[in-house]
Amino acid sequence: MTCSNPFNTTKFNTDLATLDSNLTRTILPQLRAAMTVNGKVTGDLVLMDCYDPYQNACSNSVSYIQKINSHLTSDLGGSGLIVDVFTAFSGATTPNNTICSYTWMCSVFKDFHATRKGYRVVASAFEGEMGY
Repeated sequence: MTCSNPFNTTKFNTDLATLDSNLTRTILPQLRAAMTVNGKVTGDLVLMDCYDPYQNACSNSVSYIQKINSHLTSDLGGSGLIVDVFTAFSGATTPNNTICSYTWMCSVFKDFHATRKGYRVVASAFEGEMGY
């Protein structure tokens, strides 16, 4: 993604509505049901929000990631935890000095997935949020 290829806001909003619907009408209710035994919830429902691997190449992507993260929090409601990976990956700071070490974006692969170091940051965020 480069800023010369701007976001299709209409498609983004349509896809975000689909995400909301899938989470609130299907995925989260099924997970809650699977964790409920004899009327009692027997586990923790935990989601992580998204980091923005593209923010150095296209800083206007940050607002879209923040919107997705806001929807994830809203969709989950009070029935679970959101792990704040966005902030753990230095949040909205642009340029984001962690992107190259926490993801493969600056490598020959140009891949948005986390590196080992990035996955350690994600794991630490989970551990800190969950407290166990």
